[in-house]
Amino acid sequence: MVLLTGACQGDALRGPAPVVAAQTSDNGPAIAAFRSFRNAVYAHDAKAVKAFVDFPIRNEANEIWLLADTNSAAALPDSLLPFQAPDFDRYFDRIFPDAFIATLLKVKAAELFRNGHYETPPVDQDGQRCTMTAQWDRGGRRLTLTLLMTGLPPLEDAESFPESSITYEFDLSAPDRLRFRQVRIAG
Repeated sequence: MVLLTGACQGDALRGPAPVVAAQTSDNGPAIAAFRSFRNAVYAHDAKAVKAFVDFPIRNEANEIWLLADTNSAAALPDSLLPFQAPDFDRYFDRIFPDAFIATLLKVKAAELFRNGHYETPPVDQDGQRCTMTAQWDRGGRRLTLTLLMTGLPPLEDAESFPESSITYEFDLSAPDRLRFRQVRIAG
């Protein structure tokens, strides 16, 4: 499973797309799959990103629906509500917000897959400080990306700041087959 987290949106997204380099390590196919996913999300190419998803998405506690349509939270059933390909197209930018993209672009793939962990430097955007923590479980073949968003202090003497996170869970079912599983939301 691959976990990706990201945060913040803005002009940082308008720069050049990440360059994909050839890999020679045993993690090479996983790194290439991660970079392909990252490039597709960066390009807002829903069709290319859907190549990393098996539909319908059966998200625990229907959390993908909370991310996609915050107005429908009260109307969600207790039972699992599958998230279909047309839903993915409709809510793509809410599932992968600019904050996710900005932080995802800062993940150093080779370091992540070599060390099993990578945390991006913070990005300040729209009144929030955003970071992404990426975890690679080589034995479980699982990638987890967690986007952490913390409110910036409105005043110097503020004691607490709102925090939230979105965790994106992926499996690597073959050396180069990265598959999105679900999102988990906290805060």
